[in-house]
Amino acid sequence: MTIPTRTSAPIAQRMQLLMILAGIDSSHRRTKEALEKYQLLAEYHCELGHLPGLALALNGMGEACALAESNVEARSHFERALTPAIDAQDIPTLTAITFNLARLHQSQREWSSAAEYYDGLSTLARASLNAALQVSCHEQRGVCQRELGQIDPALGEWSAGAALSEGAGMLDQQLMFLSRSAQLLATRGRNNEVRTLERQIGSVLRNVAVR
Repeated sequence: MTIPTRTSAPIAQRMQLLMILAGIDSSHRRTKEALEKYQLLAEYHCELGHLPGLALALNGMGEACALAESNVEARSHFERALTPAIDAQDIPTLTAITFNLARLHQSQREWSSAAEYYDGLSTLARASLNAALQVSCHEQRGVCQRELGQIDPALGEWSAGAALSEGAGMLDQQLMFLSRSAQLLATRGRNNEVRTLERQIGSVLRNVAVR
């Protein structure tokens, strides 16, 4: 795909177009072409000292590598992207990068590292008042802790997620947290706690039925 080079088009506009084209290449797993475009973008923003643009370009390189299942390279690009995003205090870009790192570590069953990134992501979600992302962080951090054998911390995350979901009117998510907790408790023979959760589940189901 040819990039317009007419001198009438400002370079900033051409760079915006290049970012879009890089994303298209990445989504179609044209990894080499995507990386070439993101590299050009990274050099451009680095030269300008535009840290948010540099972070986005490096994050884009990581996403292209992740789609190609080149996980070592993806992690390297994501970690490089963190520095300019942190220095710029660019919360949206930092959120995207942290999410990508959490998901990458989780896909590699690196549960402890994934849990740490989800914890950081939860902090960013609170800062941006993103309740849905906070709920997701409670869910996934609990999954990581369960896989690490940290049963009570996992239950604590899911309890917090259930409370947040209830407050936000996200009843389906609240049911998910309660059900996961009940299933985990059942595997541990903690039947009194299971019965308590089952009563809560019944109450939520009644609320869902009358919505």
